[in-house]
Amino acid sequence: MEASLFEGDIVVTDRFMRGNRVPTSLLAKNLGLVLDTDVVDSTGYDGFFNVSLQWIPFDAPTQQRDDIELKSQLITALRDQLGLKLVSSRGSIQVVKVDEVRMPSAN
Repeated sequence: MEASLFEGDIVVTDRFMRGNRVPTSLLAKNLGLVLDTDVVDSTGYDGFFNVSLQWIPFDAPTQQRDDIELKSQLITALRDQLGLKLVSSRGSIQVVKVDEVRMPSAN
């Protein structure tokens, strides 16, 4: 089997997501960026897979889309094309809080 140059990489635009040998954690991270929310991988799947997900057709006009419409199209494409379902839930997340920033002192 020949290894891909883009092994483990994922490309995301405003219309599609493509990747080779993508772990579900990377897929979740990129879905979170597109959806502008935290997406946590709870699949329990520790393997890799190829991703080809398109939520806006290439031939569709480049019009300004409503944010809710875009998110709905992505969630539908995720279910229809990859068989994955996003479930809304509440939980705790880890955050980093910066209390203060100082310029470094001269040695």
